[in-house]
Amino acid sequence: TAYEIPKRDWSSDVCSSDLAVDMTLPTGTAMDAGHTVNINDLAQDWTVINTGSNAATLLAATDHTIVGSAVVAAGTSGSFRSRRTATNTYVTYRL
Repeated sequence: TAYEIPKRDWSSDVCSSDLAVDMTLPTGTAMDAGHTVNINDLAQDWTVINTGSNAATLLAATDHTIVGSAVVAAGTSGSFRSRRTATNTYVTYRL
């Protein structure tokens, strides 16, 4: 069974390619609210492609933990897997 990370307009987080960017992941509650199916251990793989001139950093929100490097260097990409571990609780891993 597949599901999606809730849709979000990340463009509001990007002010300029000359600035470092912080992107806060959704809270666990927001993640659950955005899914029609909430089953523990389901996961979604996703990628950040940083075309800017500075680093992009993922930040953890309430009930959302990041494992591994959350920094995507300028001109590179980073692959991630977000997994539901319990009700309103998610872990995102750097792959």
